[in-house]
Amino acid sequence: MNGEFTIPVYYEDTDFTGYVYHANYLKFFERARLELFGRQRLKEMFESGKHFVVKEVQVTYHKPARHGDELIIKSRLAFDHAVVVNCHQTVLRSSDGEKLVSGLIQLVTINERGFPVRLPSEFALS
Repeated sequence: MNGEFTIPVYYEDTDFTGYVYHANYLKFFERARLELFGRQRLKEMFESGKHFVVKEVQVTYHKPARHGDELIIKSRLAFDHAVVVNCHQTVLRSSDGEKLVSGLIQLVTINERGFPVRLPSEFALS
């Protein structure tokens, strides 16, 4: 499953230098995954008692984004395991296509008691 999500950099996303605060890239990644998975599908999954939780995060910062930039978050999801989703995500500056940040976010599917469960079939087949 692949997708792209565009987001502007607001003043509130930056630190005192005018660069995007490092932790905010995780928020950008999260928003892009939400759009890729689909709000309705996630809502139905949550209502059935299943949830995605973050197991591991690896982030590499190549160059900073600044206030006023428009960013493209590219996402590639790999459903390699019955309970694990590997989310390969990259942030590009839309004006020049420069790679700014890359990350691997590993998600695990759990039930309402916090135990790992199989991915819902609609995600595993995507």
